[in-house]
Amino acid sequence: LHEYGATVIGVYNNTKIADVLYDTYKCDVSNEEEVKSMCIDSNEYHKCDILSQEYKNFINKIASNVDDEKSFCMKYPNCQEYAIESHIFQEKRILVPIAPNNVLYMFKYRPIYFDDKIYYKNVKTRHCLTFNGFCKEHDDKLFAPIEKHNNIDWNSVEAQYLLAYKCICRDLFEKIKDKTCLTKMIAYTRGPIVEKYQSMRNERTNSIKHIIKYKNIIENGVYNKDYQYSFTTIKLPFQIDLCLSSPITINYKWSYSFTLDRYELNIINIFPYKGETIIILGFDKSFKNIWLNQIINKLQSNDNVKISEALQDILFRSDCHCFSEKLYNAIASKLDVFINEWFENRYNYNLDLEYESNLFIDYIASIR
Repeated sequence: LHEYGATVIGVYNNTKIADVLYDTYKCDVSNEEEVKSMCIDSNEYHKCDILSQEYKNFINKIASNVDDEKSFCMKYPNCQEYAIESHIFQEKRILVPIAPNNVLYMFKYRPIYFDDKIYYKNVKTRHCLTFNGFCKEHDDKLFAPIEKHNNIDWNSVEAQYLLAYKCICRDLFEKIKDKTCLTKMIAYTRGPIVEKYQSMRNERTNSIKHIIKYKNIIENGVYNKDYQYSFTTIKLPFQIDLCLSSPITINYKWSYSFTLDRYELNIINIFPYKGETIIILGFDKSFKNIWLNQIINKLQSNDNVKISEALQDILFRSDCHCFSEKLYNAIASKLDVFINEWFENRYNYNLDLEYESNLFIDYIASIR
């Protein structure tokens, strides 16, 4: 953020950021009285560098407040009830069996805040991979086919679409939260850094528009049985305690693949189920889906190396996944390299990624 030249920020009552006094020709930041005179209100004023922990704490407080805000049910047509916290993957039948200590290790990264730290946080199953997407009534009724039964046919179109629906809605929920945070940050901040926030908010706005288009497509399949997406379910004959749910966009030759009014979006869900690893991969039939076809071929190969490569490639493109404690401990020695490479590739949507880490190759060999 040094490139934006911001140096000093006025903070009022620990709640609002005032002018960023970034130009020393306008304000001598070493002169506290002059700094105060540049502010709207000097009550309870204190200096705060834009890269300081103090400012980071303020931004994180904004994020925390947004997290606590209520949201409406995402069911189509629009429901006016408040959404509850619900799991992407059913807690009792999918999460609990891989969490003997009631703990899973969830990937954590929120790109719009100053703290770019990426890590895996041990989270109770009750709050692992959750989002506020649907009211209690619609969450119970809509997803009953994949949550209220002991034996789910994951090859069924209904199950594939319902899980994809959760995946899309979770992603939309997170993007809306990010945009809300950025809007508040822009309102409370002045100076060149605002341009960065505005650019990020514009990006979120465009992403939300595209995700809503795909939400409508998936809803059309869920409610009207109009199936524009094609899903492939692969069952690996061994269990990897990885839960992953992500929409994935691929960039071909430095440009996104567009058809009509949207870009190519793959929907991927991975989870352990009764001694197997279920991988459900979805793609819009309007696209060639080069990347996903390559992934499917590797996963169906029965070759440990190719399977691990496919899983690793998917993991690099996902910000929504978790490991069991058992898997986390087994791959812990490799996580630092993976996290560093994930951060380096976080804005890379190319068909081919460059990286050295492979979390799964040794683990798969050990359990097959």
